[in-house]
This record gives sequence, C-alpha cells and structure tokens, in this order.
Amino acid sequence: MLDKKPNESYQEWRDRVIDKISPSFCGAKWYNATIWLNSGSTASCHHPPAHKIPLEEVIKNYKAIHNTEYKKMVRKQMLQGERPKECDYCWKVEDLGKNYVSDRTYKSVIYKEEDLKLAEALYNWQEDVPLKTLEIAFDANCNFGCSYCNASFSTQWQSDIKKNGAYQNLVSDGARAFQQDGSWAMKYGKKNEGNPYIEAFFKWWEDELKDTLEELRVTGGEATMSQDFWRLIDWWNNNPECNVRFSVNTNLGAKPELMQRLVDATHSFKQFDLYTSNEAYGVQAEY
Repeated sequence: MLDKKPNESYQEWRDRVIDKISPSFCGAKWYNATIWLNSGSTASCHHPPAHKIPLEEVIKNYKAIHNTEYKKMVRKQMLQGERPKECDYCWKVEDLGKNYVSDRTYKSVIYKEEDLKLAEALYNWQEDVPLKTLEIAFDANCNFGCSYCNASFSTQWQSDIKKNGAYQNLVSDGARAFQQDGSWAMKYGKKNEGNPYIEAFFKWWEDELKDTLEELRVTGGEATMSQDFWRLIDWWNNNPECNVRFSVNTNLGAKPELMQRLVDATHSFKQFDLYTSNEAYGVQAEY
C-alpha cells in the first residue's frame, strides 16, 4: 500500500518526504533487495548491475547478504546528497525537470514515511538494515529454456550450450548471454551443497527476517525445482502464523507432484501471490 496522502502527487510526496532526507535518497537501497544465493550476488533495484557479495563479509556477518560494504558506501553517498553512478537511470529522468518522477520515488513510496526517516536517523549508512521487501533465487535449476532467458538463470540453457556449443550470429551484450554456459552461477552445484549464502539467508530468516519482512518473493530458475525452496516451505508449514506475504515465480510447468505440493503449501500462508509467464501457445496458452 502506498504511503501517500490522498490527492497528493508523486512529485509532492517526493519533495515532502525523501528529498527532505536528501535529493539523492532512495529507500530501496535500505529496505529492498534481490539476492541470487546460488552465485552470491545482490542488487537493491533492477536498474544497477548486481554486485558480488564478498564471502569474507558473509562469514563474519550473515546480514551481509544484503548489507554489503559496497551498499553501505552507496547509502553514504545518498545521505550526503551525492548521486551514485550506478543509479544513472534515475538521474537521467530527474534531470529532465522537476515534473519528471524517476523510479527513486516509486521504489521509496511503498515504504512508510517513519521507516524512511529511520533510514537516516537510526540505521544511517553504517548499520545493518532489516529488509522489508526481498526477492531471492536459491539456484538456477530450471526445466525451461525460454528465449528471453540465458544460462545464468536456467540449467536447461546451460545443458544446451554445454552440449551444442555457444549460439552463433546472435547479438549479445558484454555479459555474453548466448555464449557462456552459466557455470559461474552454479558454483555449489545443483543441490547447493555447502553454499554459505544459503545458510546465511536461513540464519537471518530465523533471527529477524521472518518478523521484519513485508514480502518475500522466491524466483529462480524455476523455484519449485530447488530443494532449498522446499526447505523454506517446510518451515512455513510448521509456522503458519508468520505474517510475511509470500510470493513465488513459477512457470507452472514442473512435475505435477511439485505443482500439487505447492498448491497444498499455499494453505500455510496468510497471504500468497503467484507470478507466472505464458510460455506456450494454442490450447496450453489459453489454459
């Protein structure tokens, strides 16, 4: 729910709330994260590139899967009114004029004003911040090889490239999406054995996140193919009083027994959202 006064424009809210903290402040850098636990990387927004979570930071502090030293330095920049380079997308929009609203506003307005002010007054830039919205990927295990995806997010893509070689005559960016086999994204194997980022998440979940999060969204790969996804579901089955809104990204094309297991699990959630894409045509697509 948007924490904005009735009839108040986004420009007015921005000027009244976040720009009073700093003209470059964004609540997402404190309270939101996407964390790819399989590769040990994170970002607080879909615009900047993800950055590596240093393993030595996680060993010392499991909250570092979000609160990396890098993110803390970016928070410092924001509180001082500096524009972090990784947020260029928003600065380009805002430089068009005061009437233009960037994602810095849209990604902050979803949080309560009191929490945004706490980011400055209580957590500042040096502290570990408890997340409010989190998207996690346990691994890249997936039974689909969708054309818009790549080997970093799908083991089906990985298998194809390993078997048949890199795609030829396709335009690719610097990440070489159609040429590399995604091995770097599955360094702990399909079962994530010994993955310290996974263990850090579950420690933080038990310690704090289960109480501070407003929404937890699990993505992949295909979420239902991850054993760690079901580890989380088993926890929820035993703790149905948890108030966190639970969401899952799924292609709904996994084995029927997994789909039924997911259906059964939904009874343990107070709030549940399912996100899927239409990866078919004809009768299947209409279904």
